[in-house]
Amino acid sequence: MLGRPLLHATVEALPFKDKTFDYVYACHVVEHTTNPAAACRELMRVARAGYIEAPSPFYEQGYNYPRPDRGWSFHRWFVFVGGDGTLIFEPKTRETIEAFCSCRHAQFVRTIYQTVDDLNRLHRVLPHDCNNTVLRWANEFKFEVRGAP
Repeated sequence: MLGRPLLHATVEALPFKDKTFDYVYACHVVEHTTNPAAACRELMRVARAGYIEAPSPFYEQGYNYPRPDRGWSFHRWFVFVGGDGTLIFEPKTRETIEAFCSCRHAQFVRTIYQTVDDLNRLHRVLPHDCNNTVLRWANEFKFEVRGAP
């Protein structure tokens, strides 16, 4: 917006007072962080509620499959929501992308990826929640970081 200052910051250390915002929108941010725990705590600190979106492991593991450099090389984490609503981060490396994450349907997804010819086209017709991990939260949310990238 014209006449408004532009701030440059990292999600792990936002330059705002506690609960400055009613709502925070973090779309395609958390998969890049070097410290997901700090990022999650910081989002909860600066806002009363929010929305977090990241590529789903389904999309991350299938984008450009079967190439070894599939997915996005600059994404550090598989991000998904566990059965109890916990936002889970698992390291995404060249090795872990081959193993498929521990998310709910990973091995089923692997079978699909081995049989479909054009996965990038498939992703364009799937519902938003198949391609993206989505977490809407109020007050706070649970998160878990497994391992390190």
